[in-house]
Amino acid sequence: RDEAVIGLNLLLTPYLRASSMDAIRSFEDRQSTLVGPLELVQGGIGIIIRHPVFTIDSPEFLVFSEPYTYEGRNFTSDCSTEALRRKNCYFPGPKEGGVRTHFWGFAQAVARIEDLLEPVNLDRMASGEVEAGGVTEFSYQL
Repeated sequence: RDEAVIGLNLLLTPYLRASSMDAIRSFEDRQSTLVGPLELVQGGIGIIIRHPVFTIDSPEFLVFSEPYTYEGRNFTSDCSTEALRRKNCYFPGPKEGGVRTHFWGFAQAVARIEDLLEPVNLDRMASGEVEAGGVTEFSYQL
């Protein structure tokens, strides 16, 4: 199922762009960003943890050489002028050894909610099959 996300452009896919931009900006705090729960491209509901990666080997400006097609529509990022290039295609990162790094991509982990909850046995708890501290009646809402 994960083949559906190969080649997915997080910066140009409309419903993913805002959370991706937030993740890039999180580098100042050295934090990863949690997104979700949301409907995953590969199916199911899940969460995504993204951590931006910056290197001195990345180009100063990201180049989107071709329009990106998603659900039959083409998307591109306008980098045709200096002002637009700085706005849409420039993602500077922290300095490394005095040299400015630039955005390379994301390290990302994806988990389906059903996979996270399976070991907890919520369904068995709700049906009374599991006892915890003498209590056999549980309810939950996701």
